[in-house]
Amino acid sequence: MYEKPRTTRRLKVLTAFLLALVLLFCTLSPLTALAAKPKKIRDFTRYPTVRLAGAKWALWNYYGTDQQYKIYTDKVPVKDGYIKAQAKVLIPKLMKAVVTNDYTDYANGLVDAVAGVYADFVPDENGDPRNGSGRETTQATEDKKKEDGTYDLSDYFFNNDWRLSPLVQADKFKVFVDQVLAVTGAKKINLYARCESSSVVLAYLKKYGCGKVASLLVDSYGSNGYLLASYAFSGEVEMTRDMVYRWTNCYINNGVYDGPTNDYKIFDDTYTAELIKASLNVLTTGYSGEALIRILMKIYEAVKDIALPGILMNSYGRLLSYWSMVDVEHYEKARALLLSDPKWDTFRARADDYFYNVQCKTEEILDDCEAHGVKIQVISKYGYEVLPVIQGHTFLSDGEVAVKDSSFGATCAPNGEVFSKEYLDAAKAAGTDGYISADKKIDASTCRYPDQTWFVKNCSHNNIHTITRTLQLAFLRSGGTLTIHDDVTLPQYFFCDEGMGTYGPLTEDNAPYTEMFDYMGPIRARLNFAKALFQFIGHRLKLAFEAAGDTLKKK
Repeated sequence: MYEKPRTTRRLKVLTAFLLALVLLFCTLSPLTALAAKPKKIRDFTRYPTVRLAGAKWALWNYYGTDQQYKIYTDKVPVKDGYIKAQAKVLIPKLMKAVVTNDYTDYANGLVDAVAGVYADFVPDENGDPRNGSGRETTQATEDKKKEDGTYDLSDYFFNNDWRLSPLVQADKFKVFVDQVLAVTGAKKINLYARCESSSVVLAYLKKYGCGKVASLLVDSYGSNGYLLASYAFSGEVEMTRDMVYRWTNCYINNGVYDGPTNDYKIFDDTYTAELIKASLNVLTTGYSGEALIRILMKIYEAVKDIALPGILMNSYGRLLSYWSMVDVEHYEKARALLLSDPKWDTFRARADDYFYNVQCKTEEILDDCEAHGVKIQVISKYGYEVLPVIQGHTFLSDGEVAVKDSSFGATCAPNGEVFSKEYLDAAKAAGTDGYISADKKIDASTCRYPDQTWFVKNCSHNNIHTITRTLQLAFLRSGGTLTIHDDVTLPQYFFCDEGMGTYGPLTEDNAPYTEMFDYMGPIRARLNFAKALFQFIGHRLKLAFEAAGDTLKKK
């Protein structure tokens, strides 16, 4: 009998096997195509993003009636001539106090002056709004999904009354979240929280759980409080020549006065900015600067027992939302200083409710989110000086929140310093040196979420910079799975020019503005002032001549 060669049988077996593989891949090709779909479309469109308003949005009295009027725009409105009128009253009282060394009348005058400014704005002694004041109630009435299936970060924006307790706002926010889910048909939402609104998000998660939340984006949130509120409310006020000098040069040097980003424009032109900086530098250099600071601190010490509680509890200290910004280290001291009077009993109880049941349980709330699969992204900013009146000026910050708090635990070198060689060597030995910033100021390895936390240097607290939006969108389009290791174009550390709106990776070559302060002596400060003054006058004369020429041409 003829026997087929073994090689032929093997060839047939191999051919059959290959055909089977082809059939298998043909069968699986639809599934393969589905798996290869861009993740950003499938995941990002699954959930709409809900954004909350932070502090300092517009407020009205008698909202919704014929008598409504704004009591707050981006700042508390001050009536024309009010400051001048108060100065006429306060200056004689200050002169009398200096002579008699009795500052009681002057301190009470300061309190009355501030109370007059904030009279329409602050809630009552229980923390409830007065005169029907508040914001327009937000309603989610339509599905804003685009044709390509995506949602924008600001499609669903919740208008919260940022003066009130985060627990009160959380109840209203819950209604809004349910409306968004109803109109979109989504099962969950992405939450975008920044600044004060993060307290509302935290209160919402505590009261109602995270069952309706897919991802949580946290931007510039003081997880353990905000510097100014924490230190000012507890009376830990301080001012030094160095603090004033650094703050002045930081905000002028950072380019916010001459860039196209007009939302952050402080000065009309560079000549005005440089003149103001030069003037302040004269005041804060040499013996004259030290003497001025000593005088101001002496006056503060004389009036603080009356003025500090009086001013705060007639302004921002009357806002329960601002009490949610006082950190754990300062809360009890601030409570004893400002809320000991029985008239604040209800207010104090409401402040305590948030502090003890929400803020002190932040870790538990976040643990619950992680246990239920909520994806979390954190954005922290730095490179700006805090207002130079508090002892917390040594913390690296975005001007309002310390990096250690906005990053949930990053280790930072003191403001104006870098990590020691010993620290860097220890990090290298531990294998965590890859988390250290190029400027040797931040170690992200100690963050709660070291692989999901990004830092933007030279970006102020209130700036929603292009890079922050880029990071947020990348995170959402990844379905919340993006980490610092996934995209070489999105490293953990960025450096930006806030005024120009540009950004790039933070490197050792980036010149950090806040470290470019050239501490000058009194002679150089005065020469710089003379130069700035002449340039300012020359610029103004040029503008005047150009305006006159334009007028003649029109005639």
